[in-house]
Amino acid sequence: MFELGNVHNQTVYIFAETIENEAISQISNMANSPLGKDAHIAIMPDAHAGAGCTIGTTMKIHDKVCPNLVGVDVGCLDKDTEILTTSGWIKISEYCDESILIYDKNSDTAYFEKPLAYIKAPCDHFNYFVSKKGLNQMLSDEHKMLIWRGYRGRGYRQVIAQASDVFQAHNQNTKSDRAIKTTFQLQQTELPISDEMIRVLVMVSADGCIQHNKKKPMSRCAFHFKKSRKIQRAKTLLENAHISYRCYTGKDGSYYIYTSMPREVTKSLKQFYRASQRQLEILIDEIYHWDGTIDTQRNHKMFCSTDKTNADVIQFAHAVNGIRAGISVSEPDRTRCLNFNTSYQVYETQNEYVGFPDCQFQQVPSQDGYKYCFTTSTGFFIIRRKNCISITGNCGVSLSRIAGLEDVPFDVLDSVIRNYVPHGTSVHEKCNHSFDFSSLRCWSMLRDETKDRALRSVGTLGGGEVYDCHHTV
Repeated sequence: MFELGNVHNQTVYIFAETIENEAISQISNMANSPLGKDAHIAIMPDAHAGAGCTIGTTMKIHDKVCPNLVGVDVGCLDKDTEILTTSGWIKISEYCDESILIYDKNSDTAYFEKPLAYIKAPCDHFNYFVSKKGLNQMLSDEHKMLIWRGYRGRGYRQVIAQASDVFQAHNQNTKSDRAIKTTFQLQQTELPISDEMIRVLVMVSADGCIQHNKKKPMSRCAFHFKKSRKIQRAKTLLENAHISYRCYTGKDGSYYIYTSMPREVTKSLKQFYRASQRQLEILIDEIYHWDGTIDTQRNHKMFCSTDKTNADVIQFAHAVNGIRAGISVSEPDRTRCLNFNTSYQVYETQNEYVGFPDCQFQQVPSQDGYKYCFTTSTGFFIIRRKNCISITGNCGVSLSRIAGLEDVPFDVLDSVIRNYVPHGTSVHEKCNHSFDFSSLRCWSMLRDETKDRALRSVGTLGGGEVYDCHHTV
């Protein structure tokens, strides 16, 4: 046995004779966290590194619950799954302590918040869910999926349907009413920008040419139009925003407009990740006057841009306004023309849900040998893969939400864990040790048949049934 100190001036007792460095690091991180304050932590002889928490950890805590350290399964995503930050989409494998867009199932709203934990764990394969109609998820077997029920019973049907179970169910019955929801409302304060200026910024992004001058607080912005409808709309927007301009007609009959813009104005729309849902609705309305097409006969709308980051913003704006939008990519024919860039089309769809009957399922190997996830305060967060946005479950905290409990009472936590968190149940055929548990506070509370099972489960992972429900997690 050896001892390990922590920042709370307490001692962690480690009863293992040998233990790997990764396990020591996990123990130290947990002991130095707020969870470790006033906790009595002892590490068992068979301890080894686990998924976020060392296997063989025992601790006594009085007034805290840390669900992401309960259970042995860590549901996660592959390295190429994207999560949304306030500056844009990034791969989950490249996450670096930013706020991400989390989702509250009860209010159907999303907002930016720092996750409670970031998880990276070994993984050898994933379940790949893909549909041409807008679903693309790469999930580990135990990942928690947020399932929507369609047809007659609209609403969330299952909260922690594991990816492996969904995979098996689909193979047995392809006629299913299950679906993944791809849209949500946005809970966010408004940017300090007027509605009129939002429309001007869209125009600048689409057709403006900005010339910056480091010595001046304002930048020169020029527009060159040939279509009369654009000329008239540009004038109207600038006048509504109280922006002065000058213009003249070129020799070829085209029209030039010059004005000044604040130096921080650019052609990028990334600032609108921090806009409100109402402001994003204005953004959607304005883009179709510039870089969009509307087919009224087929009720089809499409936005086109050579800037992928702007296409991403427009897709996000649609999602928070109840419209599932996909992104298609058009590569130029380099053998015929070298002057055209890759084009990204954001197209609206008629359904905000993607049904499982339309999906293809397969198991694929992990590309980097790892899986990634978060623990969030709501139990869910927003993801995107191959330009397909969807909502998915996190690792850990959702167990309290499933039980319908905002604050989990200690006297029912054990039953919640048993019913909703996967855990080991193996026991030995007979007791093969001579440990004395009579000094444990909870031992006298157990029935004889439970004592027998507890004695036979020592040495197995997660099979024990000795719980001090009032103090131990």
